[in-house]
Amino acid sequence: MLPDIVPNFRTMTDEDLVGLIAYCEQWAPKKVYNTAFSQVFPEKQLKEVKLPFIEWSTKDDLKLPPIVREELIRAAEINFESGKMNKLKFYAQFRELISLTVRKWGFWIFILLVIFWWL
Repeated sequence: MLPDIVPNFRTMTDEDLVGLIAYCEQWAPKKVYNTAFSQVFPEKQLKEVKLPFIEWSTKDDLKLPPIVREELIRAAEINFESGKMNKLKFYAQFRELISLTVRKWGFWIFILLVIFWWL
């Protein structure tokens, strides 16, 4: 009955990906940021490539290195497949269903409301 919703994580911003994974894992965004970097870079390179989380989060351009972004996308896909986004998926499905209903029946509901108002 509900439409199948598959998220496109590639269109999300880096900030949104960090927030989404923090929501799914129930971690602080700083922990997600640090974990993503530590998964893809060796310890020696971390100091060279990683800004402290506070500095990164206050920048105007919140871009992560592509390899870190890919790690976040991979983590988001794992969380989606494991069911940790079921509440968000249900909301998206419900919103899509309501949107389809309004588009399909909105005109006729409006006409009925006008008729009832005149009576």
